[in-house]
This record gives sequence, C-alpha cells and structure tokens, in this order.
Amino acid sequence: MATRSVLITGCSSGIGLTTALHLATLPEPKFKVYATMRNISKKADLEIKSGDALNKTLFIRELDVCKVSTFEPVVDEIVKVEGTIDIVIHNAGIPCITLLESLSEAAIRSVFDTNVIGPILLSQLIIPIMQKQKSGHLIAISSQAGYIGMPYHDIYSASKFGMEGFAECQAAVLGLDNVHFSIIEPGPVLTDLSKKVAAEYRIAIASDKIDDATKKRFTGYLTSITARFHEVVQPAEDITNVILKAITDEKPHMRYQTSKYQESIATQKFVDITGDSTLNLMEKHFKS
Repeated sequence: MATRSVLITGCSSGIGLTTALHLATLPEPKFKVYATMRNISKKADLEIKSGDALNKTLFIRELDVCKVSTFEPVVDEIVKVEGTIDIVIHNAGIPCITLLESLSEAAIRSVFDTNVIGPILLSQLIIPIMQKQKSGHLIAISSQAGYIGMPYHDIYSASKFGMEGFAECQAAVLGLDNVHFSIIEPGPVLTDLSKKVAAEYRIAIASDKIDDATKKRFTGYLTSITARFHEVVQPAEDITNVILKAITDEKPHMRYQTSKYQESIATQKFVDITGDSTLNLMEKHFKS
C-alpha cells in the first residue's frame, strides 16, 4: 500500500507531537507526516525524538492556525511532493478553564481563533482538494467538553462545541465524495497544557473583579474534579492510538471517545434528550 500524506497542526508538544512521531515511525512505513507548529523554534524536541525518520517520513513545517498566510505553502508542498493530501489532523488548540469574569476580550477571541476559526479556514482550503481527488479524511481533536458544557469551561466548551458542529455539518456532504470527517473526544490528557490551566486559575483567584463566594465555589469545583483526575486521565499515547484506529478504519465513525469512561459519559449525554442527566452529573462536583 502506498504511504498516505498526513498534515498535523500543533506538533510542538502533547498529542500532536506524540501522534506525529507514532505515525512517522511505524515499523512498516504507512504515512508521510508533515508535523506543523506555530512557533518553529520549538521544533527541537520533535527533531530529537524523530531520529532517522526526520526528513524521510517526518517533515517539520511552520503553520500557525491563526495566520492564513501560513497555510498555502505547506498544503501546496504536500500536494506537489506527495500527489495527494490524504489526512488532516486539526490538533492545535488552547485550553481555557477559569471564571468567565476574569477573561479579557482578547483571551476569548484567542481561544476561538485557535480552536474554531483557524481549523475551519484550513478546512476551507483543503476540502476542495480532497473532494477533487475523491478521497481524504479530516480529524478534529475535540474533548469531552465538546459535547458537555462543563462548569468553568465556558469558552473552551463553546469553541469545541463549535468545531464539533462544523465537523458534523460537513461529514454528510463530504461522504458523497468519499471524504470522511471524524471527531476524537478525549477527557483529561497528561500534557503541558495543564500548566496553562493552573496559571489561569491563579489569575482568576487573584482578580479583584470576583467576589469571595464565587472564588470559593470555583475552588471547590476544581478540588472535586482534581480528586478524580488520576482515575480518568490518559497519556497522549492513548489518544494517538484512537487517532490511528480512526484513520485506518475501513468505514470511519464520525465520533470516537478515547476510553470506556468517556464512552459512558457520552452515552448519558446522547441518550437523554432533556439534558437533565448532564446537569446532574456536573452538579455533583459542587456538593460537599
């Protein structure tokens, strides 16, 4: 089987880096991976870990999902060199778990630019290519917060809900041209993004815009979910394995949860049309 070309965004760390390495270093080469990142100066870790795969089955390129001008050079190179662009993994994203009152307009727009608008604009460039070649697979790395509105994830959830809506709208139409659009839905993952979440928490607690009762409720909620963190958290490798399954399935699903626990949460959400079970699940974290 010929190798398939893969474009992945957000590969300087976390799920993006792990997935790029895994796909590019399979014992029998199946993929040519174009691992992209916003800040190319952060490529050292990926370069070192890629070993002999570098510039053979793994190519590191600059692509900022918030700068459309960086899209075409990479996409054009893949099509020119590989002949097709087979798989696109929308992985780049930023978390936002904090009190809404502590967020600036710029911070809110940054989340949406990275998590929704950028991937949509990149898809807008790539989808016509895939439709013309009558093949292709787009993957969006979403979240449990992409189908459940979790407390204090307001902006993050809104952005992931938006990307899931876009993918779901596109999936049926693209299927007519043998192009698939799948959504990967992890829960908490062990990545460096947890440091950003911790920084957002400190800013929120220090803000003089927020009263003590609200801060106490916020702190109590985070304490509750943190207590269960070790039970449900997954390494990035787990997510990579689900991505690999999605892109190698003969008939890819639209949604993939990344663990039995995530499947159980999704089942509650999608079976209960009233939404009451989701609220009850979230409210448990506020009870002492």
